[in-house]
Amino acid sequence: MEQYQKIASEIFQQHGLSFEAAERAGGWTNAVWFNGDFVLRLSLSKGCDRIRREVELAGMLPQSVGYPTIVETGVTHGFEWSFSERIPGKNLSDVWSNLSWQEKGRAVRQIFSIVEAIHSVDVSKVERLSLRRAWYNSFVKSESMAAIERYIAQKIFSVQQGSALREMLENFYHHLNNTVPILNHGDITMDNILWHEGKVVSLMDFEHSSISPPQLDLQSMVNLALIPYDVELVTENMPEVKEYAEEMVNLFKPMLTQESERDLLLGFAVLFRQKFLEFWLEQPKGELQHVDAYQKLLSLCDGKGGYLFELLG
Repeated sequence: MEQYQKIASEIFQQHGLSFEAAERAGGWTNAVWFNGDFVLRLSLSKGCDRIRREVELAGMLPQSVGYPTIVETGVTHGFEWSFSERIPGKNLSDVWSNLSWQEKGRAVRQIFSIVEAIHSVDVSKVERLSLRRAWYNSFVKSESMAAIERYIAQKIFSVQQGSALREMLENFYHHLNNTVPILNHGDITMDNILWHEGKVVSLMDFEHSSISPPQLDLQSMVNLALIPYDVELVTENMPEVKEYAEEMVNLFKPMLTQESERDLLLGFAVLFRQKFLEFWLEQPKGELQHVDAYQKLLSLCDGKGGYLFELLG
């Protein structure tokens, strides 16, 4: 991190700011600092072009996205960076548990509206700036199927369960290759959403944008809205929670009227959970049966939609 701090210090100095006044924020693929009214994003990989692509893409996004105003971009010692104006607000992940269920519903509806606008962007203008994959999977059928066979050999899944997963992926890849793709954000999480004065003001971080079917983003929104962070509240018999859940199901279901749309959502769900199962297999912590990704994949093997039943039924 010392190397990144030195680069960040150089960039802040170029803009008349002191690194000592900067506050380190989150960031997985980039290092992020807040400094007064500005934000610096610095790539953690030398030679990476994700920030450049994202900034160029941002100029073609609808205003409703709330993308921050870019002051300058550059490359320092081989590392890309962007320097932008800071948007007032907090990450939705920081405030979600304190929102009422009515506010949560309003937030998701606003996110859904923003995503609809993103999906309407002319693909021909942004295709060169986006990927044909998700951050968690390259959409190579042979690789996906090989992973299922490996799980069966390791006795993580039974032969019957592996067969169910294979069938879902067969259907997914059939439709993936026969569906007209659109622009997807590709990484809709609460950490990428800003909330300010009772509303969503920005959907950020388009570095994983993907030219894919819209169910890619739908799968992310389902994870955000229907698998909430405050599990304790959801398990209680609260009328407002039931009302919220019904509202979310009714919001998402119109994107799942065709069999192909349901198969695409299932496939994205399998591939997404596979990625987190792989994280656990690389560094096991705790018992496998308690791993959320494993439980979710097991539920999908029931042939009825598993944890997505309410949306697919």
